[in-house]
Amino acid sequence: MKKGQDIYVLGPKYDPENPNAHISKIKIESLFLLMGRELEDLDEIPAGNIFGMLGLENDVLKFATLSTTPSCPSFGQLYMEVNNFLSLFFL
Repeated sequence: MKKGQDIYVLGPKYDPENPNAHISKIKIESLFLLMGRELEDLDEIPAGNIFGMLGLENDVLKFATLSTTPSCPSFGQLYMEVNNFLSLFFL
């Protein structure tokens, strides 16, 4: 992810077959790499890092899927059966 990049915020009820509902497009304003107690302001975050973003408070109520394309399904509708394990998903 890079500052200035356009991304789509897909709500939990988003359906790619009806692309005009439950979606918004935003421009990334600030990215922060989470380093313990520190927040390091960066222009670009490489894959595999845990990071923070500013500017999502108006578009994300509880959870959402962030994507560079509107043809992505919302991850809020994905269900997995997991036995005795805790699953975390990071993009």
